[in-house]
Amino acid sequence: MKGLYREGTQKPQNKIQNALFVDKSVNNILKTIKTGDVAISFFAKYGNTTPIKFINCIQKINKEVFRPYDLEVITSNENQKESAFDEYYTISAHGIVKVYSERMKKQLKSEGR
Repeated sequence: MKGLYREGTQKPQNKIQNALFVDKSVNNILKTIKTGDVAISFFAKYGNTTPIKFINCIQKINKEVFRPYDLEVITSNENQKESAFDEYYTISAHGIVKVYSERMKKQLKSEGR
């Protein structure tokens, strides 16, 4: 136990783990995350130790094959307009959640789903 907390014995942290907010370097890493798979890998690697706490995605449309979790990351400009999407996914270090807009909730309720 002696020396357990000495600086020399600690694992080195990545620059993104030391960031306190989304700055230029964190934003550059965020730009590399394009798919849901990469977003999941990012949170598996870093957990919630970064200033990026969640990533919003939409489902890719593939008419040939049904793949419900084939997701695309919503770009930052679109991210501000989440309500423009009837449904989207939020990925975080704790899991994935499918989010419906109020309009979509009312439509599903009227259809009896």
